[in-house]
Amino acid sequence: MSRKEAAASMFTQDEDDLRSVVKSWVARNCPPGAWDKLDQSHSYPYELMKSIGDAGWMGITFPEEFGGSKNDRWATACGIVTEELGRVSYSLASNYFKVAGYGETILAYGTEDQKKTWIPGLISGDVLLALALTEPEAGSDAASITTKAKQSGDTFVINGEKIFSTCSGIADRVLLVTRTDDTSRYGGLTVFLLDPKTSGAQFREINKLGIWTNPTYNIFLDDVQIPAADVLGTVGGGWEVVTHSLEMERYALACAYLGAATDAWSYAADYAKKRKQFGRSISDFQVIKHRLVDMHLAIDSARLATYRVGELLNSGEPCAMEASIAKVVASEAYMKVASDGLQILGGMGYTMDTPMQRHFRDAKLGLIGGGSSEIQRNIIAKKLGL
Repeated sequence: MSRKEAAASMFTQDEDDLRSVVKSWVARNCPPGAWDKLDQSHSYPYELMKSIGDAGWMGITFPEEFGGSKNDRWATACGIVTEELGRVSYSLASNYFKVAGYGETILAYGTEDQKKTWIPGLISGDVLLALALTEPEAGSDAASITTKAKQSGDTFVINGEKIFSTCSGIADRVLLVTRTDDTSRYGGLTVFLLDPKTSGAQFREINKLGIWTNPTYNIFLDDVQIPAADVLGTVGGGWEVVTHSLEMERYALACAYLGAATDAWSYAADYAKKRKQFGRSISDFQVIKHRLVDMHLAIDSARLATYRVGELLNSGEPCAMEASIAKVVASEAYMKVASDGLQILGGMGYTMDTPMQRHFRDAKLGLIGGGSSEIQRNIIAKKLGL
């Protein structure tokens, strides 16, 4: 099999066409330097998100009955869009997932009224969702959350604190994970669709290292009243709701890291070809050449591991271990490429004048957020019987 045939076997013609369309969209809407201006101004990309909705890509994970375009190869298509948006920024790609991924959770567990209310706006790019799960004492151990929701008639009264909730303060609804039963560790959790404007909910933005276009908040909940109609899933069934889309989330994150790492590699390679030292391009020096090759090897391995998960999701097969492998391999590839790319740029890499500093700052989150590399390795070890 030739190289061209091997590459073609991974994707259909329609998927290759989709990738070309997304690349064209990126060239028109996000030319070089455009995203860095948004990043430096800490501006959320509202117009870009609406444009993605207008392009129809938000609907890839939703069936036609709701206005979507889900087909038998939906996961691969979603991965292609996520990867290409990741070439603009990991941040933009993760915003896409917040709609396509969290929205799919409403599709799976929402009432008919919730689906009719929120899914059309998600598909059009007009609605933004966020997740509020982590607490000061419940990070990797998500089942240890203590935010309490007590029922009083047709209303739940919620008290507690959430941290590291990205985009929650600007979202239309927040998937808020609470505890409604202290007697069961996993069976006592309930998820609500919280309106951020609800009285008693306070959002305080966190000043963080990277992902500057996506504001992240600590949330303080003081006697917040939420109607019972805003329960997502069942009372006490929140753990299933939370874990439902983890495989999809890890796959989407891996696709985002993959795209971002590819962009960082391209910038470093182009710089190395243009930068002259001792009368020749620094890319001619073996130490730089080998570094670029090793960066490419990391990306290529990540791509193969990632799209394997897409194929498993397409067929509906369990892929918890494969999704964790993809998340680890792709996030660590992004961190390697960003770090080595900055080293190749030398002093220029340490300035704020190139996108490499953004990649370096953003890549670190990949090793922490969405389940740290250590947590993913624990999952893999368990699947291996270790």
